[in-house]
Amino acid sequence: MAQSQSSSGSYTFDVNGNRVSAGESHQSVSKNGDTTFTQMGVTMNGNSAPREKVEEKLISKTETSKVVERVVTPYDDNGNPGQPQRMVTSERKNSDGSTSTDRAVYYSDINGNFTLGEKESKVSRPAGENSSTYETTLVRGTPNGDVVVERQQGRVVASKTSSQEDVSIERRDVNGNLQPAGRLTIAKEEKDGVVKESKAMFYQDGGQLRLTNQTVSETQTRKDGSSVTKVDVFGPNPAGRAAADPPEFREQQIIEKIPGPNKSLSETYSIRRPTLDGAGALGPMQKVSERNCTGQCNTP
Repeated sequence: MAQSQSSSGSYTFDVNGNRVSAGESHQSVSKNGDTTFTQMGVTMNGNSAPREKVEEKLISKTETSKVVERVVTPYDDNGNPGQPQRMVTSERKNSDGSTSTDRAVYYSDINGNFTLGEKESKVSRPAGENSSTYETTLVRGTPNGDVVVERQQGRVVASKTSSQEDVSIERRDVNGNLQPAGRLTIAKEEKDGVVKESKAMFYQDGGQLRLTNQTVSETQTRKDGSSVTKVDVFGPNPAGRAAADPPEFREQQIIEKIPGPNKSLSETYSIRRPTLDGAGALGPMQKVSERNCTGQCNTP
């Protein structure tokens, strides 16, 4: 029997600012944490039908290990189920102080049989006070057997109010060798109730790392439990600009969450873009979507 349930109605806005229904979703969580999430939509006949169903189930749990299964089932425009995808995630604490996380993804065929598609393995180890290192490998099956297609090596330094993460990324080239492909940095800081986070993605360009994408966000939580997050997005340069230029400011995203009575929640997503005059000023805020959740909306 479900321990908590929630339902959400989502809406988008047309060019005239009118609200248009974008479907609804339903979530239930059992006492042991099993979760079922169903995204609903409107069929060609105007009826409500599932678009996607996600079922997450706890398979086993001990003091040192945990196994979770996640099944994602897509539906076509008429609400008929498609071929599901199955993911099994295993976490365990090792005797040397490290932790291991293995994720296996299985794809199904038209007969309902599952075949292993890819495996991801991550091993994290403590590396001194307030810091740790990890290595993640992504393996995919090929006609010649399993092949490592990506490897990430990261270091995390964290305190009670801040954290920094630096990740180097390698990918397999056309000759089958792992080569430097990029770098990801994440910095997070909390101060006076405001959380600031910066993410920067660099791609390998010859022998140099070049910044290509970046987001800078700031989240402020108010005393009434509501919060507003502003995300500045920087992306690739438009056609005709030199590749050496840094990524340009693309838009500011605003996500506002307002709790309501009986654990309900209202969430709006808006954007502001730079004006076309090149002065760097932001244009008016445009509401993109809205979501209203009723029930147990603690984890929207």
